[in-house]
Amino acid sequence: GKVSKVCGDFYVAGKNSKPFSGGVGMKNKTPLEQVASCLQEQLKYYGLLLEKMEEQKKIIDLADEKRLLAITEENDVMIGATRKLEEKIGSIFKGISEGERDAIVQATVKLRGQIETSLKKLIALEKVCEEALINEKSRINEQIEALQQKKNVLGKYGNAGEGKSWFSKKA
Repeated sequence: GKVSKVCGDFYVAGKNSKPFSGGVGMKNKTPLEQVASCLQEQLKYYGLLLEKMEEQKKIIDLADEKRLLAITEENDVMIGATRKLEEKIGSIFKGISEGERDAIVQATVKLRGQIETSLKKLIALEKVCEEALINEKSRINEQIEALQQKKNVLGKYGNAGEGKSWFSKKA
């Protein structure tokens, strides 16, 4: 699916498409509810990113540069959305007492653990994709080098026989 930003909300198109609120409508929620909502949205984005990274891995293997660029752009939008949610959490934390922060930290342990697990999976997939790209680059460089070697060999023959006709022009 394609990712786009719509009216301050982030929308991820594709199967089960639903806009994520990006923190909209949080004014009537407690700080805990606001933070939990942001964390849940982050978890959704990381789940989508995991799907996209799996797709990216396949695209790298297929050497589909156009699709790779498109999926990278989609990933960038989702990563931007998670950063905005992180900023929102930071602003919530700035406006509450230390006791409220501690209570929120305790209440969101499970959710934050799920996010951490997703991030570890994303990092592992990113490393796999990076290695696949390095291997693809190496393969392409080897092909270029082989072509350059052929060109050099053919270049040695390039001027051979110029100005020297071994055959009569009348033949």
